[in-house]
Amino acid sequence: MGVASLKKVYFYFMFVHMKKNRSGSTSIVVIKKVSGRTKYIKTIGISSDEREVERLFHLGQQYVHNFGGQMDMFVNYGEQVNEEYLANYFMSNIENVLLNGTQLILNQIYKRIGFDQIDPIVEDFVQRFNLEDFVVVADSGLMNKSNISLLESGGHKYIIGARIKNETHQVKQWILSLEKQ
Repeated sequence: MGVASLKKVYFYFMFVHMKKNRSGSTSIVVIKKVSGRTKYIKTIGISSDEREVERLFHLGQQYVHNFGGQMDMFVNYGEQVNEEYLANYFMSNIENVLLNGTQLILNQIYKRIGFDQIDPIVEDFVQRFNLEDFVVVADSGLMNKSNISLLESGGHKYIIGARIKNETHQVKQWILSLEKQ
């Protein structure tokens, strides 16, 4: 929420007010309307920094909420929406972990330690064991464009396991059209 949209927020009779000063700074004050007249309750702070003004404005809102004896229905609604969003987010992630098991964790570890990069491994095997004709067999954790490009550019044969559900429609149709034994 930008400072420009934070002009006044009403809380029944008490509200937070942003006042531009001659010096260019902005004062954040809590004001109360009494018999049609404005009564200054508390100065929250003064600043020229836009972020600090926004922070002070929110402090003023908290002051009114906590000490004004009035409730802001939008504060509670916002908290409820945030709680529902977070609960749904965490539950979907828990469900994802239960469905995919440790693979989610292991894939991240493999990537960090370089197990998803086959370029040094293939060349090391070729040189160490003097290989001329071989086939690289790997699981879907090694299935990425850079690894496949590396294997193809080196003229290496390969088999990489992958889930059919992750393939394009065209590849799925081709797989289904193959004769099965």
